Amino acid sequence: MTSSAITNHETSVTPAEMAPNELRGEAVRVVRSYLAQRGFEVTDEPFSDGTTYADVIFLDQGEVVLAVVLAGTPSDPSVRSMPSLDLGENGLAELRHLVLTYAAEHDVCHAARADVIAIDLFPERLGYVRHLVRAYCWVE
Repeated sequence: MTSSAITNHETSVTPAEMAPNELRGEAVRVVRSYLAQRGFEVTDEPFSDGTTYADVIFLDQGEVVLAVVLAGTPSDPSVRSMPSLDLGENGLAELRHLVLTYAAEHDVCHAARADVIAIDLFPERLGYVRHLVRAYCWVE
């Protein structure tokens, strides 16, 4: 698992003032930027198996990665209150289904994994990211 501080949004609206769908959209945008800055090839198409939604899909050394983004905004900017990465059995089962559905629908996919990325967005154009790598992994 990695943890990083990153530059955030370029809007005058603070994360605390955003509607939930705006916050989620901003979080996904920031995560896409974070992954691109780390050298990953980010694709443009999200994916859903009907239950779970991979907000960002990227390539990591030829492996397809379906990333689920968990967004939060702390009420007190001096305190980090990251969304939990503790998925439990149900969450892991959902990620497994997501990865296997993606692999079944994409014949060229020979290896795929699910990552979970939690992000706290702050008004000072900062975001803190926690990246759980390989929450679930599949190889043909």
